Amino acid sequence: QTRVFEWCKCFREGREHVENEPHDRQPRTSVAKPNVDRADTLIRENRRITMKELGAMLSISVGSVEDIVKFHLQCRKVNARLVPHTLTDVNKMVCMQVASRLLQQFEDEGDAFLKSVVTTDEMWVYYFIPESLQSSASGGVPVLPNQRERGGAVRQEK
Repeated sequence: QTRVFEWCKCFREGREHVENEPHDRQPRTSVAKPNVDRADTLIRENRRITMKELGAMLSISVGSVEDIVKFHLQCRKVNARLVPHTLTDVNKMVCMQVASRLLQQFEDEGDAFLKSVVTTDEMWVYYFIPESLQSSASGGVPVLPNQRERGGAVRQEK
């Protein structure tokens, strides 16, 4: 709130530009081309890398890493993976080739082609059974729900 009052005062006194004025502070050296390129390489090698890990590998602050990832590389976190906001030229070319093939196939086959198309969203589901807390606490022996009350573990026979 104080900053807003300062801005209002500056504009009342005649300031006309909203851009920052020149200053004597040091420029940000951590958000530089070598760090941006190295961060890009590290992210492409491991999309599940965290901001802290990137900061440690680049020897810069987490805030600088976030600026590099968000504003310079234009990536964002989706399901714990860094993904680009926009398609690369290669991605665009592949999409164009697929669309051209589908259009050609539609022109050749007509309505029969449309009846053979199945559409879905792009959601991947992996099936696994996580180990329960009771099972891990009892040394890998599964605990059945009705056995918890008695305090005993029952080994299931296979």
